[in-house]
Amino acid sequence: MVVNEVLADPPAGTDGDANHDGTRDSAQDEFVELVNSTNGGINLAGWTIRTHSPSSATEAVRHTFGANTTLPPGEAMVVFGGGTFNAADPLFDC
Repeated sequence: MVVNEVLADPPAGTDGDANHDGTRDSAQDEFVELVNSTNGGINLAGWTIRTHSPSSATEAVRHTFGANTTLPPGEAMVVFGGGTFNAADPLFDC
């Protein structure tokens, strides 16, 4: 598993609307892209994505993967901080 890309501070304006829900939000447009670089699926059930502020060592859970969440071999997954996902958006290739 590779953390391929992280957006921790979305840019101002429409360029910062990374989740493409029509609104730039400093928390909801943050994301982590995970890539399965192995030859087998990776079961992510129960895994967490955590964060902490630069001024604190205390971590907070931002996301917990649900049961039966598997990242297939050679595939990528982007996890946003929030927003309303549009599965019809061609950008996300759903």
